[in-house]
Amino acid sequence: MKRPYEKKVYSEEEMKFLERHSNMSRRKLHSLFVTKFNRSDMSVFNIKDLCRRKKWGCAPRCPVGTQRIYSGYIHERIDRSKYPSYRGSNFARKHVWLWELKNGPVPKGHMLKCLDGNKLNTDPDNWVLVQIGIISRLSRRNYDDAPAELKQTIMAVAELEHQLHRTRGGS
Repeated sequence: MKRPYEKKVYSEEEMKFLERHSNMSRRKLHSLFVTKFNRSDMSVFNIKDLCRRKKWGCAPRCPVGTQRIYSGYIHERIDRSKYPSYRGSNFARKHVWLWELKNGPVPKGHMLKCLDGNKLNTDPDNWVLVQIGIISRLSRRNYDDAPAELKQTIMAVAELEHQLHRTRGGS
């Protein structure tokens, strides 16, 4: 019995059909393929694998500019051909992407922290670059839920604690 990860054998007619319809979603293409050619041995993975190996593209599931909220952040689909220096996937965290367009890439060992505590506010001026070690200190002090007049103080205390920890030999 063949395993789903093994390469399958396709007839010339099947290959032409798959190439001609490769711009469909893989699930829809699989459904059409199985129905047309009576290939119940074929899985979506097999179709996906063949299209990947042949470098046949597929239609994007959603157009450039589509936004979604995932893990509390706005993610936006970007056109990678227009932004070849962007290191992420086709969906970028909008605040990071906008911040990097304005300020350059986020250095290693750093993250962006929203100043007002609202992760949905993607204005680059609302985000500040901080060392990764400071993020947990801000979280322990409920920085995001603190009143606006205390946020600057909480940030300063977290930075001092982090610096103290590093001078004492921490990482």
